[in-house]
Amino acid sequence: MTKIFGASGNSCRRVAKCGIIGCGSLGAEVAHLLVSSALFGEMVLIDDRCNIGYSRNSGDAAEALSRDIAAGFPFLPPVNIYAGDYADLGDCCIAVITKGADFSSIIKKIKCVTTDAVLIVAAERDDILTHLAANVFEYPPSKVLGLGTFADTARLNSLISNHLGVERDGVCAFIIGMQGADELAAWSCATVCGMPMERYFQLCGSGYDRSMPASFFDEIRSSSHTSDYATALSVCNIARAILYDSDAVMTVCTNTAGAYGHDGACLSLPCIVGFGGVRRVLEIPLDKNEEEKLCRSAAKLLKEIKGYC
Repeated sequence: MTKIFGASGNSCRRVAKCGIIGCGSLGAEVAHLLVSSALFGEMVLIDDRCNIGYSRNSGDAAEALSRDIAAGFPFLPPVNIYAGDYADLGDCCIAVITKGADFSSIIKKIKCVTTDAVLIVAAERDDILTHLAANVFEYPPSKVLGLGTFADTARLNSLISNHLGVERDGVCAFIIGMQGADELAAWSCATVCGMPMERYFQLCGSGYDRSMPASFFDEIRSSSHTSDYATALSVCNIARAILYDSDAVMTVCTNTAGAYGHDGACLSLPCIVGFGGVRRVLEIPLDKNEEEKLCRSAAKLLKEIKGYC
């Protein structure tokens, strides 16, 4: 194990420790943003793949990435960052999983050293991987969450706020269910400036154009482009909510704890996220059509999970 110290040597002003498992393009983006965010005083990188593009020298990807980041230490907050192994996760408060390959092995190795760290699953098909971690490998359900529809929900709110000319915090609309083509927008409880979206349009003296928000949602749902940068930013926002114990409302993927009768399915729903992970799953009011779509989404997810077990 090689330890590389940040700008202030051994004297870090933060004690929180994070682990990143997987140092491919996404893992590297997550590492760069987390180091820049000044959230952690220590970070361990874990990846047994060969070095790809991070250094001119041979070596594993984690070692190469840690040295790549070290080159920017004069411009970064102090942090101790190094390539390590799963034993180094024992005192981590957060572990970010950025790869889905050998996922069962990853979870088993993590459980050997800790069940206290909050796991943020950022790999592809994080809904299935979150389900496996919580329900098959029995990692504490509240301490494992996938990114789910968090980024899509944020993007939808941003598109609506830009279109209406109101600040982003004034729009509240959730995308829930499975991530991708089967996710759904919960329009029945969407609000603008604290009032139902339809009512907001009426007070503005214009009819409610239902195609407007729906077109934004269709654009998001049909998009096949995955951005490592947007995913890494999502990880940073969730990590901040956990470390600051902010009780933020986030549409992350987690065990639904029986919400809407979908016991055992890991879906994206609004959750209260704070220190220790998911504090509570919010069963927001849905109309009958939305509940039926959510039920079909849960059934499809459970069917797909059987292929992974």
